[in-house]
Amino acid sequence: MTLSPSEKLAAFLIAPDAAPAPSPESMPDPNDFLELLEEQKVPLKEVIAVNDLADHEIVGADCVQHALKADLARHRLLLEEFTTLRERLDESGIRHVMVKGVWGFPYRSENMDILIGADDVPRAVEILDDLGYLYNRFRPERFKRLHNRLSGSSLSGVVHLHKAISWYTPFVEPGIIFRSAVDGSEAGVRLPRREISMAINGVHALYEDATVRLIELHKIRYLIRSGPVDWDWLWNFAVHRGFESGLSLVFLILDRQHRTLTGQPLFDEPLLRRMESHLSLVDGTRQHYRRRVKGRELPTIYTMSKYFVRRCMFREVKRSGLMRFWRKIETTVLILRGGVHQVTCWYPQPPALIAVCGPDGCGKTTAIERAAAGLEAFEIRSRRSWIRIGDSFLLNWAKSPFQRRLKAEVDAGEASEQGVFKNRVIRAIWPVVAVADYLIRQYAAYIWIVFQERMVIADRYHVDALVDLALRCGPQIMRKHWVASAMRLLPKAYAVFVLKVSDETMRRRRRGDYIEGITHRVSAYYDEAATLMGGRVLSGEDDPEAIAETITKQTLARFFERV
Repeated sequence: MTLSPSEKLAAFLIAPDAAPAPSPESMPDPNDFLELLEEQKVPLKEVIAVNDLADHEIVGADCVQHALKADLARHRLLLEEFTTLRERLDESGIRHVMVKGVWGFPYRSENMDILIGADDVPRAVEILDDLGYLYNRFRPERFKRLHNRLSGSSLSGVVHLHKAISWYTPFVEPGIIFRSAVDGSEAGVRLPRREISMAINGVHALYEDATVRLIELHKIRYLIRSGPVDWDWLWNFAVHRGFESGLSLVFLILDRQHRTLTGQPLFDEPLLRRMESHLSLVDGTRQHYRRRVKGRELPTIYTMSKYFVRRCMFREVKRSGLMRFWRKIETTVLILRGGVHQVTCWYPQPPALIAVCGPDGCGKTTAIERAAAGLEAFEIRSRRSWIRIGDSFLLNWAKSPFQRRLKAEVDAGEASEQGVFKNRVIRAIWPVVAVADYLIRQYAAYIWIVFQERMVIADRYHVDALVDLALRCGPQIMRKHWVASAMRLLPKAYAVFVLKVSDETMRRRRRGDYIEGITHRVSAYYDEAATLMGGRVLSGEDDPEAIAETITKQTLARFFERV
């Protein structure tokens, strides 16, 4: 297998005693090397430190320095976040262990996985609440709590609070981890002992990611070389919990990856034979190894099928010595259900609708796009709907003969329809026809989006509809009881936001679309309509990220009430 320049450089940094150092002429492009490290989740700062490469000339290369700069920035940001949380935990006397770390703070993980004693979880949750984290009630799990923190429309912190280490089944008892935890390289970072850390990181690659990357190779290689490994204890530990076959397969894959990168084995022959003996025909690990791994050159990212990983989980449940019979039955059902969701990507989501209203040019679309990204961070899928009252194909066809024949009171362009509404009969009939048409189209859009298991984010809703009616038929139309009652027949919005901007801002944003004599009336109409329909007024002149954060947090609060 031909390795890319980036892979050759990564191989040397991870295994400098086994892989040859690349020549200056063969150095990779800085962006390509950075992309490889991001994809492989390699903690470059940690790799350089554990292999004593800080003074090596290759670390001074442009591509390494470019990647190291980004790596250090990520480390600093996440360590500061962890330090804030850790100090609060220490003040409260709450024990904690970073379960994915092997040398220091595991800053390359997508989240902070922190093990907390079961009795300390309520106090830890209070601390997370004080720090601005939101508990994701939409994805509850038996042994851990998922807490996210928003900054604008993006995540600024993800904490998984573990009561136990598990993948559907209890993996290792918290007491064992706490009793044998060791100090990491950074102050206050506590890590599992060597053998437990090997088990957690090895099985995490199989059960959680179904992928073995260079980060696993770095971690396992460091643990092997940092001190003696009690292999007898590790295998007895794995056998009692039923995951020895999956762990063995991951180690064998890592050995083949190490041989591909360096030409040398990661484990000695007796240990490899022992690993092969732990493979099972029942879960398919033995067949998988013989057909896909043994004697082959493997890529630096080795991916396994979701179906195969589920088979390994079933065997773990069957052989686990930590669960009773009925708990095993319940866990088997959970694995089957999780497999259906994983393969089909279908996750039941309760129907919900939020409305973002406001005049054209106030920033609705931008706010909705960013709020949707914030909701996606909590695994809540959404879809935007846009429906303007009186803008259906049928009604537009009915209005078209009059648009150029009747002059409006205020000149709004050649294609203006305003002149149509100078007629009293049309002004009386229009609200009845337009509202009925609007209700039908809104319900059709709502039902279709909810059927797709999405949250509906309505760009223009009842507040906008009332304002549009007022512009055409006069402000008195909003005060008619039957119109307000008809708008309340729409699908219920669990949160309504109305964005407002000044006339000066509207004139600047809309430019040629700003119609003197018409657009200036919009602000007053929106105030009255928002009061009638119960919308929260936000300033559309604020920072878009701040607006999105407000919308997302309030939407999550209302949505979680229904979960």
